Amino acid sequence: MIDQWQELYREMRRETMLIQRTEPRGLERTEHCFKSCLRHWEGLRRWVKEHGLGDDRNEIRFFKYIKPQFTGRLEFHILAYQYQTFHPMDDPFRNVTFLHREKQKIAAYRDKHQDFLNYYAGGKTDQDELLFLRRTYLTSASQQLHAHVRVYDQDPDLSTTGDWLVTLHVGFKLYEQFLDNEARLLTTGRTSGEDVI
Repeated sequence: MIDQWQELYREMRRETMLIQRTEPRGLERTEHCFKSCLRHWEGLRRWVKEHGLGDDRNEIRFFKYIKPQFTGRLEFHILAYQYQTFHPMDDPFRNVTFLHREKQKIAAYRDKHQDFLNYYAGGKTDQDELLFLRRTYLTSASQQLHAHVRVYDQDPDLSTTGDWLVTLHVGFKLYEQFLDNEARLLTTGRTSGEDVI
């Protein structure tokens, strides 16, 4: 499985970088990147459904580290698309305010889930079975968390109690970079040279 996910991930990154280099900034480019990420996530989903994950250690690794690299990018593209759709382009002051509010959303997520994020960033493992094994998700009250599930991740057989939190963590980190780039573009008229999308 390791080779399969790594190849899909490399292919997804190559494809999205090509889209970034060849298409102008904007909604269409974001949509194309989203579709590329979705296609690769769907490929990985199908592979896991057909071949399984093996033992608990591999399952934890998949839901803690691998799946969020795909679903986190999907989440990011949704956030970037919403930003590009709703930011007040014609009014720089309102646009700065809009950017600030978007950063506040990220901060609110981090505040609300600080214990989990410390656990994850700290490399802890003592709660991994509860957070990243499907059997604990499918047999616990944590299915209530299914309200957080996004359109690209509606399969309860490929969900755990904690993977959606990592998805948001990855997505928000990318979105924060995107917002920083947008702020630079507003103030200087130039990006950092590294387009997130």
